[in-house]
Amino acid sequence: EESLQRSASIVRDLMERVMQDWAAQVGVIDLQVFCSDIIRDLQPLLHQKRCAVLLDIDQVTVSCDLGALRNILLNLVQNACLHAYDAVDQSAEPRRIEVTARCSDGESGVVVCLTVRDWGKGIAPDAWNRIFEPFFTTRRGQGCTGLGLHLAYTAASGALGGSLECRAAEPGIALVCT
Repeated sequence: EESLQRSASIVRDLMERVMQDWAAQVGVIDLQVFCSDIIRDLQPLLHQKRCAVLLDIDQVTVSCDLGALRNILLNLVQNACLHAYDAVDQSAEPRRIEVTARCSDGESGVVVCLTVRDWGKGIAPDAWNRIFEPFFTTRRGQGCTGLGLHLAYTAASGALGGSLECRAAEPGIALVCT
C-alpha cells in the first residue's frame, strides 16, 4: 500500500507540474527579489538538511516565463540540498550552496546566466551521462523521483529557450549547474 500511495503522490506531482507548464506566466520581475522569494520558500528543507544558500544576484528587471525560471531554480537548489552532501556528515558547518545570476545584453534582450554551485561529494562518473534523464536518481527508494534535473533541463531548453549544463568544477566545488 505504501508503494501505491507513493506512486499516486508522484502522479499528482507530475500533473501539477505539467499544469504549471501549460499555464506559462510571462511576467516582468526583479531578479533579486524573485530568487530571494524562492530560497525563502525552501527554508524548511534547507534548515532540515543544514544547507546555507548564498545569493549573489545582479540587480536587474527581466521579462520571462516565471514558472519556468522558478522550476529551474527550485529544482537545482533542491537537488544540491538533497544529493550533494552525505546524511552521515555531522559537521557543524552549514552545507554551502551558492546561487549567482549574471546578466548581459544578448541579441534579443537581456541574457541571464544562473549558476547553482555546491561543495558536496560530486556525481559518480557513471551517472554523468544520465543526470537529465527522467526518473534517473541515485536515491531510489529514499523518496527521490529522479525528475528534478530533468524538469529543470526541460524548462531551460524549452520554455526559456536556453540550456542547462552541469559540470565538475575546480577543487572544493563538486558541481556547477549553469
